[in-house]
This record gives sequence, C-alpha cells and structure tokens, in this order.
Amino acid sequence: MKQLSAETQVWLKSALKYQYLSIEEEKNLSGTYNQVLSGLVKMINQPAILVDWLKNAKE
Repeated sequence: MKQLSAETQVWLKSALKYQYLSIEEEKNLSGTYNQVLSGLVKMINQPAILVDWLKNAKE
C-alpha cells in the first residue's frame, strides 16, 4: 500500500508542476486522497469496525 500511496502523491505533484492541476485542485485532491487512505488504513488495522458498519448498513 505504501508504494501505491507514494505513486499517487507523485502523480498529483507532477500534475501540479506541469500545470495540469491548479494549486487549489491539487490541495482538494490531496485532501480527499488522504481521507480515503486514512479510512483504508483504519479498516485494515481495525476490521471489526468495517464489519459492524456493514451489518448496520444492511438494516
């Protein structure tokens, strides 16, 4: 997962450097990416939370 994380960050920085993204777009995408990554890490480290969430989602 670390390699994929670093790769995504490099792509975002490159897109900013070569002006494919504005500073604001890069900040927004990086923020969203960090939220998604944080959630994935939490699910990996605490799978019971995901199981509980899935059970509640069905109800």
